[in-house]
Amino acid sequence: MSAMAPLVAGVDGAPYGWVACIGSADATIVWISVAKSLEDLVGLHPGVRQWAVDIPIGLADDEPRECDHLARQQLGGKRAASVFSAPVRSAARSRTYREACDRSAAARGKKISQQCWNIVPKINETRSLLIARPQLRRRMFETHPELCFQRLAGGQALAEPKKSIAGGLARQRLLVTVFGDETVTRVVAQISATRGVGIDDGLDAMACWTAAARATAGE
Repeated sequence: MSAMAPLVAGVDGAPYGWVACIGSADATIVWISVAKSLEDLVGLHPGVRQWAVDIPIGLADDEPRECDHLARQQLGGKRAASVFSAPVRSAARSRTYREACDRSAAARGKKISQQCWNIVPKINETRSLLIARPQLRRRMFETHPELCFQRLAGGQALAEPKKSIAGGLARQRLLVTVFGDETVTRVVAQISATRGVGIDDGLDAMACWTAAARATAGE
């Protein structure tokens, strides 16, 4: 690893907890790390300069976030559906899905989706970590893997969904242009052998890594 290249990380949620692609910003060395909590993940890698996380950071009180709208607009077509609106703050603090739907409807006239409710625990976990450790706010930011893949594809959103065989292979080919074939093959094999982490989770983390590397380079 170059002495001048800082460590950066891309992070995605997984059934087990969190999966991160960590490596030098010049991509000379890259590995996968898995932890049950985001706090544990950060604690395992104190040298990481930038964390690019696929989770909503910062919720609105009574209206959709502009960044979600802009992300869908940027992707367009079928992939726009991969960006769902983050919940309003009151909905994220709910104890049940029904309560979250009621609070969301009262705040902005629309219930939240089941898919959105499923990631509320990770939204709250991230928020709690950034409140407890405010110094992380300068090093952790939100990103979206489909936007990262779109950039790697020259601005064209991918046609195939990430969980399909064709979609997975297309994403791996794009990541090869960044990390090289040997690294992508090794990382995919590592993910395959890791319980509670899907191949798509690991590929998304690798895509998020590219956002962290760009941020570190000032792009």
